[in-house]
Amino acid sequence: MAKFEGAEKVTVHTVTGTFDLKPIPKHDNLILRWDNRFEKANEAIYSNLEAKPSKRWFASVLGVVVKMDD
Repeated sequence: MAKFEGAEKVTVHTVTGTFDLKPIPKHDNLILRWDNRFEKANEAIYSNLEAKPSKRWFASVLGVVVKMDD
């Protein structure tokens, strides 16, 4: 468990949003998935682009899901 000076308890709140798009009508085999995640903590447990401590973090990922027919 990580310990942060002056903090008794670290709390993290997370919000995630996922969007799916099926680009081929009437076929569910291909899915484009856009996933976004935001986290906020009461202590600076993340680092920003300048490598400085931050209480906030954001990530966005674009993925592809390919399913086989049963």
